[in-house]
Amino acid sequence: MTGNLSVVGFFLLGAISFATVALRFWKAGGNPQRHFGLGVGLFAVSFVIWAYIVGTKPAELELYITLGVLPFVAGFLALVSAATFDWLPKNRMTIFTVAILVLAGQFVLRTWVMPSAPGFSQNGLIYFHAQPLVQLIYALIFAGGFMTSLHVVSSRIPNRLTAALTRIFFNLVVVTGLILLVSTDDTLQYYNGNLMGAAFIGLLVVYLPGAVKGKIK
Repeated sequence: MTGNLSVVGFFLLGAISFATVALRFWKAGGNPQRHFGLGVGLFAVSFVIWAYIVGTKPAELELYITLGVLPFVAGFLALVSAATFDWLPKNRMTIFTVAILVLAGQFVLRTWVMPSAPGFSQNGLIYFHAQPLVQLIYALIFAGGFMTSLHVVSSRIPNRLTAALTRIFFNLVVVTGLILLVSTDDTLQYYNGNLMGAAFIGLLVVYLPGAVKGKIK
């Protein structure tokens, strides 16, 4: 059964946007740029998997959703590494241990203890149907991982316009990403998806040109 092609396109747009940003930061060299790029690149993998899910509507929906969650979770470890790149080794190890425990606990919680019940709306939109506690932990992970690492890497971008646009568009991605996770209203998701798509396009505009190479070192 073929899914909603506009939703497939949305996830592919996200994957391309994340992959483009990831490549730019990886090529910039050094840390925290490379670790941030790795994390964002893993998000791109998740979006490709979710595009496949929406496009094909596999019978083993929960299995494929879980496969999409795995690189997403792993990406946050890379973001934690970016956020703590200049910490003392002892402190860095402590926060890594906490992050691993939180992410592993969240995976166990959403998979077995409070399992999600993903499904599709009549309009072909995918809903993760995570339990409230799982949603709260996701929000904390976004705030603690994504936002912190974004602040660290963007503060090291010498070009002020590039830095500002990076913060603006990624902040939009985070906020709309949380709405994507928790809302089950098709109308809200329609508007939310358009806003998130605009943020993805904004990131592409900023990071696709070759001239940006020297702006993020």
